[in-house]
This record gives sequence, C-alpha cells and structure tokens, in this order.
Amino acid sequence: MNGALTIKGFTRPIIAHGTWSPPAADPTGKTRSHLALETAVNRRDYGISWDAPLPNGASALADEVTISVELALVAQE
Repeated sequence: MNGALTIKGFTRPIIAHGTWSPPAADPTGKTRSHLALETAVNRRDYGISWDAPLPNGASALADEVTISVELALVAQE
C-alpha cells in the first residue's frame, strides 16, 4: 500500500506491505476482516534525532524504526 506518513510536521511517502484476511464469521457470529501492515522508516527523516551513546560508543537507538499496524474490522449489522 502506498501512502504518506506525517510525524512532527514532516511528511514522507511510504510503502507498507501486509496481508488482508477476507470477511469471515467470527465465534460471535459477526463478520470480521483483518488487515496487517508493516513498513520501516528512518526516524531522523521525521526530525527525531535524540540519542544517547552507550559506554562502547555505539548508539542506544537505531535510526531505522519498524511500524506495524493491526486492524480488526467488524461489520455493523
């Protein structure tokens, strides 16, 4: 899925990959679908630059951050 992500006033295009489960009856008899999406972004592209050096000199935080979205969609009857 192509889209745009805005964090702290910075907007960047993203491509999220995932899965879609088609509508099916759940145990309560309602119709439910499931959407799972994931993308990775560089936090510095969004103005998030805070970091703390570790004793060995390495960064405490990675620049690449994975964003995961899980949606359960229930049909209203």
